[in-house]
Amino acid sequence: MAIYSTKKLTYKNILNDINITIPKNKITLISGSNRSGKTTLIKILSGIISTKDTVFYGKDDIFSMSSNFIYKTISSVFDYDINSIFPSMEHELLYTIEKIKADKDSTLVYMDELLDLFDIKNYLHTSISSLSEVIKLKFTIVKKLLVKPKILMMDNILDSINCEYSFDIIDKLKKISDLTVIISSNNLELSPFSDYLIILDKGKVLLSDDTKKVLKNDSILNKCGLKIPFMVDLSLKLKYYGLVDDIYLDMDRMIDVLWK
Repeated sequence: MAIYSTKKLTYKNILNDINITIPKNKITLISGSNRSGKTTLIKILSGIISTKDTVFYGKDDIFSMSSNFIYKTISSVFDYDINSIFPSMEHELLYTIEKIKADKDSTLVYMDELLDLFDIKNYLHTSISSLSEVIKLKFTIVKKLLVKPKILMMDNILDSINCEYSFDIIDKLKKISDLTVIISSNNLELSPFSDYLIILDKGKVLLSDDTKKVLKNDSILNKCGLKIPFMVDLSLKLKYYGLVDDIYLDMDRMIDVLWK
């Protein structure tokens, strides 16, 4: 089931005839080299850049919806969101709770659950300036999730941290019920943790399908400057020699198949 879609989305000379669907409650990765149009697409999907009659939440044009509906439905994380004027994350999170005007007691309980999920409760009272980029990013994600959005978008944010931390963050987001996650990244190493993969190149959609199906198009991915993840590359080589019959994104799974 699709939660989000675009129809003939064209914007200036950056995006051209973008027709995509975003599956509900899944992880979608939008990847492509620099200047492929990823950030512009995320800004349009987030409602920051308006392009009427091209982006739909279900069957409804998001740009015909109220700003309050968009605020409560779609949360986005850009690099500038990680900055803060508050002395600690506790101050910022409490300010956010007041701002969203939700039931305070239940939102505080939910905040506590999110802090536990992302393993950052111990940093709640620490000065923001002394926190690592990874911890600040986790706090920013928690802050964006407090409104309980249906869609969370992250624009190239995970490219600035170690892959292991990125994998951990995506894995934790998968544990949140009724949440669709859209991530843009130059790094296809994140693809094994996604369910759906969209490849942009020069403002156009080259590929859009289930992650495994897209990753089989290694020649197309290489041509647009994307590095194939190690496990995918290994799977394709082993498949060529008849040792495996599928792409395996998990090393343990591949070993099990090879040993049988």
